Amino acid sequence: RKGSEDIQPITETAAIEKFNVVVSRWKAMRGGLDEAMSAGDNLSTMIRELEKDTFVMVGKLNAIVLGFVVLNDKAYGKSIDLAGLQRMRTAKMAYLVERYARSNFDIQQVGADIKMTMDDFETTFRGLRDGSKELGLKAVPAKNADLFAKFIDAEQLWSKRRGQILYVMSEKDVFYKKNTELSSVHTPQMVNAAEDLISQITVLAEKSSRNGLLVMLIAILVSATFTIFFMWLTNHHLLRPILRVKETVEAFSRGDLTKRSGIKISFLGMDVKDEVTSLGDSVDQMAAKMSGVISRISDSSSQLASASEQLSASATQIAAGADKQSGQTVQIASAMEEMN
Repeated sequence: RKGSEDIQPITETAAIEKFNVVVSRWKAMRGGLDEAMSAGDNLSTMIRELEKDTFVMVGKLNAIVLGFVVLNDKAYGKSIDLAGLQRMRTAKMAYLVERYARSNFDIQQVGADIKMTMDDFETTFRGLRDGSKELGLKAVPAKNADLFAKFIDAEQLWSKRRGQILYVMSEKDVFYKKNTELSSVHTPQMVNAAEDLISQITVLAEKSSRNGLLVMLIAILVSATFTIFFMWLTNHHLLRPILRVKETVEAFSRGDLTKRSGIKISFLGMDVKDEVTSLGDSVDQMAAKMSGVISRISDSSSQLASASEQLSASATQIAAGADKQSGQTVQIASAMEEMN
């Protein structure tokens, strides 16, 4: 619609009309997607809460079973059995509700099973508490306040679970309806509108194919020009300076410390300071320092040779003096012998 660096905007009237149809179809499809995802999120959240409360409900029914057992009255034997059956119905409802939320095929049958199980649960629950001739159940003794309190506690939780089950079923219906609309209505409409737009753009593309070829040729020429330029730039500013540094170091290895790389790179009349020039400067500085060190070593060698010559002359003088003193000693010894 607006274009980008890689895509030209749609400007032709017929194509704009087709594009507007695509946008309209997409808005409708996006709304259906949002509603379906919202219903799906609500389904997942409520199913988790329902599963969590299932164990709590079974625990409360266990308490009711125990309350009947404590009465120690055979007349409540069937009440104990049906209270145990209520636990199975609780687990069955949790299973059926999750199946209802996940399934898309036997949803009507599963929904009917859920409603039947809920009705059976409520009928049995009232019979356990208030008695039922139809079910053969005896009412809870009026004086047993503890068992009545357990029934009230369980009934409150059941009221909550009943609302959760109905909410899951209603959100599933929304989710199923929106998914059906997406697959059978929005998606075909979106595909058809997109195909119409593609066909129109194809016609425009055929009309502008020559311009496209020209643009491609220009792009190739520009690309080739830039490639040659950067190859020259790389050779002039990178490879040649590095070769000069290599030649300088090789001259050092041959003993020529007067060689300098002297790398200076300029671009558009301005000196460039980069890693290559820094390398050349470092090599030149190293050569200068090595030359200075060798000069100092040469001066020290000359001074050492001069000192050696002076030391040799002194040794010669000392030897001559020793010979003379030895001769005098011999003369003195001879004189002393004559005197004796």
